[in-house]
Amino acid sequence: MLSFLTLSIGSASVDIIILLLAFLTLKPQVTNCVFRDPQPDGMDAACTLESICGADSPVVHYEIDWTKEGSLHNWVEKFDLLCRPKVQSASLGACFFLGWVCTLWWVPRFSDMFSRKKIFGIGLFVNLLVYVAILAANKLEQICFLILVLGFFTTTRSSVSYVYLLELVPKRIQSSYGGLFVMVSSLIIPITVLYFWFVSNDWIYIHYFGIGCQVVCLVCLYFIPESPRLLIEL
Repeated sequence: MLSFLTLSIGSASVDIIILLLAFLTLKPQVTNCVFRDPQPDGMDAACTLESICGADSPVVHYEIDWTKEGSLHNWVEKFDLLCRPKVQSASLGACFFLGWVCTLWWVPRFSDMFSRKKIFGIGLFVNLLVYVAILAANKLEQICFLILVLGFFTTTRSSVSYVYLLELVPKRIQSSYGGLFVMVSSLIIPITVLYFWFVSNDWIYIHYFGIGCQVVCLVCLYFIPESPRLLIEL
């Protein structure tokens, strides 16, 4: 059970960022726009992101409507993405998958040659450093690089940790544990929806939760044995 909780929660806690990118880059709704003369007809209807972010914007002041469900304290606020083109926000996901693709063909082989436990532990530790670095980042270029690194070490979780878990449990329950492993990650989005709906509209507490889970899992990993199947093959 300790192995399952450590590997599944350790893996899922890092997935928080990539699975929640839609929430982290969701742009808020604006209100109370102040226009320069001549005043437009239907001022409330004209108070939109398009009018605020236009090349020759008539808006001299606006406020974020934090009462709306879609207005979250997220990366739009932290990295000043409100008027950035959508392609720049989309580049975050592209950086993740670029990093992931670069490691798919050789990281699993490393775990076969050396150690499942060490490869997973190194990946989890680097991911923890990335999570901490995100707290200090303040530019889009910085977060793109950090997401690239996160993608680079994804294989240590998505592939290595899954195989590692199955090699630690008896064959008769491997299918059950494999399904539960995937289910843990699938719970992130519904839990986050409930969090933003009922608890808070601030992303930072979810981020802290992810950091806490990774720290605990790194400590627990010390008490988990190496894959017995790998030891026999080596």
